[in-house]
Amino acid sequence: MIWISSRNQERRRIPLGAAGSVIGIAALVTALTVAGTILSLRWGAPQVVLTALCLCLTALAAILARRAGRRSAGDALVFFLEDGRLYALDVRQLTRYRRGVLGYLQSSAETCRRLERIRRGEVPRDGAEELQRVESLEEKAGEYVIRCRVIHGNGHPGTRTYRLEKGAYRDQDRLLRELERRQG
Repeated sequence: MIWISSRNQERRRIPLGAAGSVIGIAALVTALTVAGTILSLRWGAPQVVLTALCLCLTALAAILARRAGRRSAGDALVFFLEDGRLYALDVRQLTRYRRGVLGYLQSSAETCRRLERIRRGEVPRDGAEELQRVESLEEKAGEYVIRCRVIHGNGHPGTRTYRLEKGAYRDQDRLLRELERRQG
C-alpha cells in the first residue's frame, strides 16, 4: 500500500506548485513594496511609514514562505507499507540540491519525476525510514503532527516528526490506523 499526497495525482503539479509559490510570493512582495513606496512618497509620509511597510512585508513573505514550504514538504512525503512494516520517504531527500532559481526548478522537476514513478508503484527503498514506534500522534488544526522513532536508511535509529495535512492523502484513515497501531 502506498500513500501519496492527493495533490500529486496530477502530473507535473509539484514543480509548478512549488515554483509558483516562490514566484508568487516574490512578485506579491515586490508589487506591494513598489506600490507602498510610491504612495508613501506621493503623500509625503515620514520614513517610519516606509520602515513599517518594509517590516510588515517581510513578515508577510516569511509567513507565506513557511506555508508554501510546509505544503511542498507534505507533497513530497510518501508512506508505504511493505511486509507489515511502515515506511516514510521524503522524496526531496533523493533529489540533488542545485543552486539558484534554475537549479530550484530542476530539483523540483526531478522530485516530480520521482513521485510519478512512485505513483506507478516503483517505490525506492533508498532514503526510506522505517517507522518503529509512534511516540505521539497529535491532531491539530488542519494537520496531524506525528513524532516517531525510526530506523534511517543507513540502519541508524533516530527520531523524526512528520506533518500530515488533513485530507491530503487518499485512504488517510487507513494510514492513521497504521500509525495508531505503532503507538505506545
